[in-house]
Amino acid sequence: MNRRLPLILLVIVLSICITNFEIRAETWYVSESFEITMRTGPSVERKIIALIKSGTEVEILESSEKWTKIHYRNRDGWVLTRYLSSNKPCSTTLSNLKQSYANLNKEKIILSQKNAELKTENQRLQSALTTHQNNLEKISNEYEELKQESADFLKLKRAYEQASKELAITKAKAEKVEIENQQLQKSQNIKWFMAGAGILIIGFIIGFSFRRQRRQASRLG
Repeated sequence: MNRRLPLILLVIVLSICITNFEIRAETWYVSESFEITMRTGPSVERKIIALIKSGTEVEILESSEKWTKIHYRNRDGWVLTRYLSSNKPCSTTLSNLKQSYANLNKEKIILSQKNAELKTENQRLQSALTTHQNNLEKISNEYEELKQESADFLKLKRAYEQASKELAITKAKAEKVEIENQQLQKSQNIKWFMAGAGILIIGFIIGFSFRRQRRQASRLG
């Protein structure tokens, strides 16, 4: 029984260490606009084993007020705690915003092309509608004139009814295209307004955060 006690204690200690490691495993980021050194130990005298650029994700293993142990590219090492942050750097956020703006710009081009196509289709349908209206008016006049005196009354009546159906179909298509065009224009205006407002707000927040970090860095220096 006494011989197995050290083994049991070792298992308990290992379990606690593994649990602590899992709890401490967090993702942080290297702070703004420079590279930091990762060393073999918590001292500026220890060997440098990697240079880490700002915005890089690192896994936190241990942390104290001055030094933090991290996991980076399959290696463990130590960096100064003041160079780490749990928030994404402003430069990374700004880069993401620029990408979102580029995507919105691409979408705007596609919507503009679709809008132009709908306008062209609307013009074509309007022209066809005018043509059908003129034909209907012509047939209507002929119908009224020939109704009393023409032996071809039934034939002309069928032509009149067919022209009326074609006019109704063309008119419905034209109204549908006009509604789609108005909806597309409204959606495009809303997206651009929201994108512009979002970029202005985020830019203000980023500028404020950046100035605050610089003041904090100046005090630490």
